[in-house]
Amino acid sequence: MSSWIIGFTVAGLVLGVLARSIPEVSRQGASVQEFLRRYTASPEASMTDAYLWLIALSLGYVAALYPLLVLLRLRKEEVEGRAELLLSTPVSRLRWAGGHLLIAFAGSTSILVVAGLALGISAGEPTGVLAGTLVQIPAVWVLAGIGTVAFGLLPRTAAGISWATFLFVNLFGEVLGPVIGIDYWIAKYFVPFPNLPMVLSGEPFTAHAIAIMTAVTIALTTVGLTALNRRDLI
Repeated sequence: MSSWIIGFTVAGLVLGVLARSIPEVSRQGASVQEFLRRYTASPEASMTDAYLWLIALSLGYVAALYPLLVLLRLRKEEVEGRAELLLSTPVSRLRWAGGHLLIAFAGSTSILVVAGLALGISAGEPTGVLAGTLVQIPAVWVLAGIGTVAFGLLPRTAAGISWATFLFVNLFGEVLGPVIGIDYWIAKYFVPFPNLPMVLSGEPFTAHAIAIMTAVTIALTTVGLTALNRRDLI
């Protein structure tokens, strides 16, 4: 996880410094302003506010890969026989999987906390920007829940499902959707991140979406662990 922490720290520091030049950059063309306005929730929000929310959101999108990779180690341990050896001791399946889940949840949280602090300090808004990155955590955890379900129910295709989910979440709303003519708001029905309150660009914090994502994560994790506890190891 240390490499993730270092990488996100450096990214936060560099991207935070760039925030200081956004007002000048946004004056160079209407296309830049139009793009950034997608990430504002209030007419009073500045281009810098929109940029900081875009970066916080982008950090969340990338951080979502971490829990998926951690959970794929379960499959690797199963295939290599280490899981069977470990489970021949008093360690239960739930304890084995739960340890990986703890690392997935705690690790992704730590990554976003460090990234938020670095981004906020370099941008000159440490408290507000940190809040913007912390808001990403429930959306990241939803992907961890999907990874748990994939491993519990469909272990042979868990890697494919995990990577496909990560790529879909990252591409559908921001890249693929606009390219094929799908309105950005439609992404809210398929991707968790666009549903987060845009706390850095004028939208007040509300717990509604956070609560739903947390409940979805709990449900997915429960289903995945239950399936793992019942199926045969492969």
